[in-house]
Amino acid sequence: MTTPSMLELRSSNMVVDNDKHSNTDDIQKLMTYEIFSILENNFLFGGDDHAKLSLINNQQHGKVRILSIDDGGSTDGVLSAKTLLHLQSILRTKSGNPTAHISDFFDVVTGAGTGGVLAGLLFTRAEHGGPPMFTADESLKFMVENGSRLTNYSRSGSVFRRTSSKAAKELKKVFGDHLTLKDAVKAVLIPCYDLRTGAPFLFSRADALEMDGCDFSMADVCGATVADRAVELKSTDGRTKIVAVGGGGGGVGMMNNPTAAAITHVLNNKQEFPVCEGVEDLLVVSLGNGVSHSSKSFLKIAADGAADMVLLLDIA
Repeated sequence: MTTPSMLELRSSNMVVDNDKHSNTDDIQKLMTYEIFSILENNFLFGGDDHAKLSLINNQQHGKVRILSIDDGGSTDGVLSAKTLLHLQSILRTKSGNPTAHISDFFDVVTGAGTGGVLAGLLFTRAEHGGPPMFTADESLKFMVENGSRLTNYSRSGSVFRRTSSKAAKELKKVFGDHLTLKDAVKAVLIPCYDLRTGAPFLFSRADALEMDGCDFSMADVCGATVADRAVELKSTDGRTKIVAVGGGGGGVGMMNNPTAAAITHVLNNKQEFPVCEGVEDLLVVSLGNGVSHSSKSFLKIAADGAADMVLLLDIA
């Protein structure tokens, strides 16, 4: 089977009501069965319709699989959560494992804004060696119930807050105070913008495993990436302090483009991804929020002209 150097798929004319989720079912239908057929048959399962997928480290097959989830925008993350639920159903059917998690099929997850919250829900485990806390259906329920609170994360109260908002309280209920970036089951990358340094800040499991000064509470990480006003947070050892605003919506640079951040991370992290020789070894599944992005913005990264070889499935 011949695969194109880049595959870009989009659902067309996706119009989202800014105030209601009632039409998300219609939007979901725009993400046609053909899109997911291509995804399941040609990329996640090697083109064999009848093959069962074994849940083994995908790097043995030569491609690093990246799941990128954009900020939910006017859909409050519900659209992405519904898409992930559909993907989970396909993956479970093809793998023959009715309890498989989204995280079983990807090596890296990245997300900004509500996409970062979904990444945290789907890739954080409650106990060492255990599975992720949330399945895709549970994360959808969470986003339906709390998505609007997350997108209003810091619109009330003082400029510098910690856990005073309803959203922060909900995140604390989920993650508690003890779960941190180190508790992620796979590589996790969640962006925000640090007002203290005036630069982007990328929460990374790899960095957290190297030093406690880069490890943060997962509740704080998710709160930071959806914050629309500054929130103060500290690393688990108290040595690193940042003043964060969200990584979605009107974010800057990689903050508004988690895909580029993830690709750059993989290409420059030989210790974690030793078999990745270049962008041709990447498969990116990118979930958008209903707003069409320029594919070029995903690919202008550190590859000196080779970036057009990234295999990109962009579901906008």
